[in-house]
Amino acid sequence: MKKLISAALAAIVLTAALSGCDNGGNSSGESSNDSSSSSSSSSTSTSSSTSTDTSTSSSEESSSSTSTESSTESSSSSSSSTESSTSSTVTPDPPVSGKTAKDYVDAALSTDEWSMMEIIPDDALEFVLAGFNTDWVSDYCFSNIMMSADTQKVFVAKPKPGNEATVKKYFDDHIESLKGGFMYPHVAEASANWVTGTTPDGFVYLICHKNGPDIASYMIANA
Repeated sequence: MKKLISAALAAIVLTAALSGCDNGGNSSGESSNDSSSSSSSSSTSTSSSTSTDTSTSSSEESSSSTSTESSTESSSSSSSSTESSTSSTVTPDPPVSGKTAKDYVDAALSTDEWSMMEIIPDDALEFVLAGFNTDWVSDYCFSNIMMSADTQKVFVAKPKPGNEATVKKYFDDHIESLKGGFMYPHVAEASANWVTGTTPDGFVYLICHKNGPDIASYMIANA
């Protein structure tokens, strides 16, 4: 009887031990699965975070590049505008018309308002116009009345660059010196209409005639 009881107890103990091993194996398997799932979740989260950071960084770089290019274009446009503004303040040279000083003198004398006139040659110019320097001009033509008590002159010249004021002053001073000398009454009356001026294409002129302003207008329009 004692042997039977001992055998039964041994069978119960063995069954309990086997049951404990099965529970331990299942628990270990579940723990391993949980760890694997956690690792997978962590990897997915890290990958997602890295992708988001990369996308954000790329977007910021693209935005920065666009902003830099826009700023460069704006700066370039501003520079061009400044250059254009600076350029527009420069005084342009008179237009080149292809006309000559003689063209203007011929037009003035064609008005039939003159006595007998002659073109003064280069070698006689210094005797008629004392102090005039031909180095001031690139082209000139001077017509003066022949052997008369009257005073009639047409002088047209194209000053070289930088000599415009010099030539104009000489013409003005020449008229004043004529007025300061002896003049017959009819010449003194006519001297009120002696004129000097500048044509649109840069020729400077002197006209001593009683109808000086009208002749000047006609000369400029018809040369």
